[in-house]
Amino acid sequence: MSEEYDEFEKDAVEMLKAFGITGPVRPDQEDFKAVENAYPQSVPDTVQDTADTAERYRLAQANKLIRLVARWRASGKFSN
Repeated sequence: MSEEYDEFEKDAVEMLKAFGITGPVRPDQEDFKAVENAYPQSVPDTVQDTADTAERYRLAQANKLIRLVARWRASGKFSN
C-alpha cells in the first residue's frame, strides 16, 4: 500500500479510537433519521426489503463516520 494510504488509515484509526470505536461502527438513531430524511422509504416490497435495509444501514454508518470526523476536526486534533 502507498504511504499516503497508510497515513490516512493511521489517522482514521486514531480518530475512531478517540471516540471509543474499536469494532464495527454502530449508527445512532440520529443517523437512521438522517438517512430517512434524505431517502424516504418507498412502498414496501418484500423482495427488496433486505437489500434496502442493508443499504440504509451502510448509509447510517457513513453518516455516523461523517459526524465523528466533523466533531474530531472541530476539536482541533485533525492535522490538515
